[in-house]
Amino acid sequence: MPESLSLADAVGSPLDLSTDDAAASVKALPVSPDGAQAVARDYTSKRVLMLALLLLVGLAFANSISGELVHDDKAQIANNQMFGHWDGATLGRILTRDYWAALQPEVAGDDLASLYYRPVFSLFLMAGYEIVGRRPAGWHLIVMLLHALCALLAFVTLETTLQVASALADRPRRLLAAYTAAVFAIHPLQSESVAWIAGAVGLLSTAFMLTAFYCYLNYKAQPRASILAAMMLLFALAMLTKESAIVLILIVAAHELFIFNRDAANLVRLRRAALVVLPLALIGAMYMVLRHLALGVWMGYVANLNFPDDAALTFADTLRTLPALLIAYAKLMVFPVNLSEFYDFGYVRALGWTTFWMPLAALLFAGLILMRVAARDMTTRLALIWLTLPLLPHLNTRAFVSDEIIHDRYLYLSLLGVGVLVGGLLVQGAGKLKWFSPRFAVAVAVSLLATLTLLTLLTNRRFQNSETLWAHTAAHAPRARVPLIALGVSAEGRGDYATALNTYERVLAIHPDILDALNDSAFVYARQGRWDEATRRFERVVELQPGKAGGHFNLSFAYAVQRRCAEAIQEQQGALELDPHNARVGEWRARLEELQRRLVDAAGR
Repeated sequence: MPESLSLADAVGSPLDLSTDDAAASVKALPVSPDGAQAVARDYTSKRVLMLALLLLVGLAFANSISGELVHDDKAQIANNQMFGHWDGATLGRILTRDYWAALQPEVAGDDLASLYYRPVFSLFLMAGYEIVGRRPAGWHLIVMLLHALCALLAFVTLETTLQVASALADRPRRLLAAYTAAVFAIHPLQSESVAWIAGAVGLLSTAFMLTAFYCYLNYKAQPRASILAAMMLLFALAMLTKESAIVLILIVAAHELFIFNRDAANLVRLRRAALVVLPLALIGAMYMVLRHLALGVWMGYVANLNFPDDAALTFADTLRTLPALLIAYAKLMVFPVNLSEFYDFGYVRALGWTTFWMPLAALLFAGLILMRVAARDMTTRLALIWLTLPLLPHLNTRAFVSDEIIHDRYLYLSLLGVGVLVGGLLVQGAGKLKWFSPRFAVAVAVSLLATLTLLTLLTNRRFQNSETLWAHTAAHAPRARVPLIALGVSAEGRGDYATALNTYERVLAIHPDILDALNDSAFVYARQGRWDEATRRFERVVELQPGKAGGHFNLSFAYAVQRRCAEAIQEQQGALELDPHNARVGEWRARLEELQRRLVDAAGR
């Protein structure tokens, strides 16, 4: 095969030992007195290391099994009306609407509810329901097993990569890959993705991505059409699970440019990278077209009336925020303590010393050091690829509301890069420095894994129930709107209206037009009989969201209680015109007729 078309010539097979390696491995076996070869137990074999990974995941996330459904789990599992309906209408909605509009069509109506196009994840949830129903323990077990699968895939793909690209012997190579996968598996930042059921979207997408990457490694060794087709299919499934999986194109290109062909001329490296990336790029382009057909947008921004101030954000705000955001992520990876579902991390709106220049200087300094080390160390290059590239889609902060621009779960796959850095230091550094003996390296490695496991077990506890989650989050992020609103709803549900109102007022102090805080507090005032204040808030809700029928119905009810019948009729008619097919339309029509009778009776008197 000509060089320009061969993907395997430069690197050889990542899966087969050469004749010399096989002979060396035979010679290494001990020989018994009678001349027969004795087979020593190898505690660093792939099977043993993979079993150890499974046990480690089970230990680190064992206490998540008892957790309840919290936050988005309730909408996606407890109240998911798609469950059990494998009909054409449901499947059609999954394929033609954004994720949240498909999940809650009664809330979204005909509008775009999110920028997420995730039909495979919707089907995953429906399939999971057929297995475990709506039982939280069953779902937690599914998610934990999915995370364990990702850990095994991380080990296999990294070990295969190192077999091709490094000069490490078998035992240190396997240990490096296993320790990397272990750090990836039990890092406390993974708690949000594993202990919180809704975080499974990242796990499922990662499982598809890593399997596709393994196919890529196999295709380099054996360029067969079946392997190429499997890689393309798995990549498509990854993107249809979570859109950020498109970054696999860059990950594969980076391996071609900086790992496998680093000694080739620049033009040769570019040609080989383009050859491998082209099929993935075609699948990526097809996904983007399908996404646009379903959502009507390529990227975009969805306005959220709980974040009205986000509308004033600019591209310059995003750029100014990036250094501080990256430093915040670095802190989370290195010091994973006091973790939270949300963080008080706002946009940087001015070029301040502590908010912009210091983070930028720290970022440049750390980047220069890592780049210098990476120039002569392949393991560091590998770590930087897995550390930085998976995070790139999440740096497009305008795709999220301001409360959501930083989350632990955004680092899920990036922690593979953290594992490579730590594993490379321990495995490759052992014995190179006088004070850093292999025995000391083992002690450090075991201590680190034990510490991470303990921290993860403690972090999992915040997902035990909604009260625990939101109380913990509000304490750590007192200006985050989502947890405060959730706390208010929780207090309202148990009849503690004073606490609910106090919480909603805290939200409105952040911004007076936060829709859910206005609407929910109006209901509390109504339940207390304080109709003047309730009416003023319902009026503001209708001003902010004039196209929603529910707001007009609520305002109509408030007017009716205050005997403002003409205004109540007008609002009730508006609700019917906006949503004539609403499930409550019978109630609305009955209310309208009653209001009209009241108005006639009042005129007769």
